[in-house]
Amino acid sequence: DWLHQWACTRETGLGTRLPWDEKWLIESLSDSTIYMAFYTITHILKKIDASSINNALFDYLFLDKDWNASALNKIDKALAEEMKLEFEYWYPVDFRNSGKDLIQNHLTFYLFNHAAIFHKNKWPRGIGVNGWVTVDGKKMSKSLGNMIPVREMVALYSADASRITILSGGEGMDDPNWDTEFARSITLKLGQFFALARDYASSTAGDSKKGTGRQTMVSVDHWAVSTMHSLIKEATKLMEETMFRSAIQKIFFDFQRLMKWYLRRTNNNPNTTVMRELLEAQVIMLSPFTPHLCEEAWEMMGKQGFVAEAPWPVADDRKIDEQANAAEDFVQSTMADIQHVLKLAKMEKPTTVKLFISPAWKYTLFLLMQGELEKTRSPKDLLAAVMKTELRQHGNEITKLIPKLCQGGVPAIIIPQEKELAALQDACSFFSEEFKCAVSVVPADASTEQKAKQAQPGKAAIVVGFNGK
Repeated sequence: DWLHQWACTRETGLGTRLPWDEKWLIESLSDSTIYMAFYTITHILKKIDASSINNALFDYLFLDKDWNASALNKIDKALAEEMKLEFEYWYPVDFRNSGKDLIQNHLTFYLFNHAAIFHKNKWPRGIGVNGWVTVDGKKMSKSLGNMIPVREMVALYSADASRITILSGGEGMDDPNWDTEFARSITLKLGQFFALARDYASSTAGDSKKGTGRQTMVSVDHWAVSTMHSLIKEATKLMEETMFRSAIQKIFFDFQRLMKWYLRRTNNNPNTTVMRELLEAQVIMLSPFTPHLCEEAWEMMGKQGFVAEAPWPVADDRKIDEQANAAEDFVQSTMADIQHVLKLAKMEKPTTVKLFISPAWKYTLFLLMQGELEKTRSPKDLLAAVMKTELRQHGNEITKLIPKLCQGGVPAIIIPQEKELAALQDACSFFSEEFKCAVSVVPADASTEQKAKQAQPGKAAIVVGFNGK
């Protein structure tokens, strides 16, 4: 709207004279917003005598016009070709970033001038904007004395801690904030990340400093692989959108939680291939934020070359396994349920824990309920639908169960009985280590204990023994 009123010239200052009336200078926004093209060639242009540089050279380089031999007879064509290759490599600009206050002037004229001067295949592909930097929530200014010189920042927190603090400070149009407390705490967390990478860097059977180098795949390994590919997919999208704060959450914090839980679940004896893939993916994705630390970790892992040159991990949708995720959720919820039972019993040291997996017919019921509950929440109607099936032989139990399902629903993902059984059996050593007692898993179908009847898909029944009882 208002841009048509913008004056294209001024009378004083630096700039280019208006060709047909040299008392006027071309307004700086009209004159200065294509210098990104100049960036691409300036290192080579310095080798050429300035007196021989003219418009014909820039027409050849930037506008793809023919080589004008008479006008360019003092310029080495080999150098011109080198500059043209550089320009063609870097243009069009993939991304131009600036402050949000420049949307209405510099960035707008940046678009205008590229559209006016360059061929369409050289027009900008993307523009990003950011807010104004604050320090601990306050505007950064000399009067407040809260300016932080970069050299001082690096001396206090290290280069990598400074980088990740800056990049986690904000995204999009938010005003990014330098958080001193985050800078202090992330230094410790980065040390923990490096120690974890060091301990499991070898990634070969029997050669890591912890664990024995397990090769077999169990339930929790499939969960770790699935979660890793989900994080890679989410982080890649965020990086492409320059949402760096959210990307750091996925790449650093969520990845650390994944690996810590994975190691805890496997009693520090992870599958070596899975652990190596986790480490490699995190180190590569973290390297734009903490390059020095990641280069050290990369070399420590026995990798050749620089991590900065390693290809970005690619998420494989086929390895994102909802059932593996649900199985691990089942393990975690079972652990929480055991802790709850112990709290209710006011006994911290059980001697046995027996877990019962739901009987097979309840999986059939829950799968049926997934569809029926979308149609109605009427217990009467649901019971009528169930009684039309072979499940009617369990009518007495279903009659008591359906009102509860009407209120609480059923899990979004229902995994088969054999997968739930395998997940808890794989977790037995983990549970035994956590609760310092013997843990067993029994299908309710194979038990006569009354408690076993309470087991449902996604929720095991639990019997805790104390002093051998």
